[in-house]
Amino acid sequence: MNKFFSAVEQHFPLRFFLFASAAVLFVSVGTLFAFAADATAPAESPSLTSVIISYGLPLAEALFSVLATWIITQIIRLLNVTDQTKRLQIEAELRHVLHFTVENGLRWAFAKAGVSPSLSPSAEILADALFYTKGNSPEAASKAGDDAINRIIVAKLHDMTNWYGTKPSSIDGNATATSAPAG
Repeated sequence: MNKFFSAVEQHFPLRFFLFASAAVLFVSVGTLFAFAADATAPAESPSLTSVIISYGLPLAEALFSVLATWIITQIIRLLNVTDQTKRLQIEAELRHVLHFTVENGLRWAFAKAGVSPSLSPSAEILADALFYTKGNSPEAASKAGDDAINRIIVAKLHDMTNWYGTKPSSIDGNATATSAPAG
């Protein structure tokens, strides 16, 4: 069912629908007022009522158009806030997944190499961690890029070595993983 709504939203956006329906409503109500004013004001006797209607109707239409525009603007603003909130929520989830996967990738790489976590890992361990991250979270990895993943690997490496008791005396801040693992 969600696929149906997303396809409808893609081909016929909700904002356009709201704007079009408000425009149709405004035109129909304005037309009803215009015909009602013409029907009630006799042409042969210019009274106070007919003068007020003849000058008041354009003023009322202008006020209704401003009001309708303001309401539509508020609705669109509300929808944009919802879209932005959803986008930020998705970005936060992707960031969390990426950090979690990088940490698991480092643990996997150190376990595969059979060594305990250290601040100066070999290029093979970094490559294994990058390979694991790209393999297990391809969407998050492709959105972040290799440079960002390498920075996260170095940061997580620092966190892991502090957790396992290694002193942070020599961390290679320029460590990068550029190739797939050897084995």
